[in-house]
Amino acid sequence: MEDDMRRTHKHYLELMDAVDENYKQIEEETQEHFEEFLNRWKGVAKEKIEQYRAAFGAVKAEKEEIQTRLEPIVTDLTVRNKKLVADYEKLLEKYNNDLEAERNKAKEKEELLGCLLYTS
Repeated sequence: MEDDMRRTHKHYLELMDAVDENYKQIEEETQEHFEEFLNRWKGVAKEKIEQYRAAFGAVKAEKEEIQTRLEPIVTDLTVRNKKLVADYEKLLEKYNNDLEAERNKAKEKEELLGCLLYTS
């Protein structure tokens, strides 16, 4: 009976070793699948990042090109606008002066006409 117990114990240990070995193999396979999965997604993520970087670079270059092309135009328009504002202010001042002169002439005429009518 002791031999049977030892054989049973030995058989039990062999089964436990086999179970441990199977679990180790399952764990390794699971780890490999997980690493493959992560590597695949890392590859996809790297591709997307490169696409976004390329698109961002193209947009940035286009923005800089447009800014470079439009900067002199904006500067020129700003100068022209300032000149037009200055011309407008001069014309407005001349108009106001002319208007004031016309009013003064009209007032003088009224006074002169009033004097002539009063003396007659």
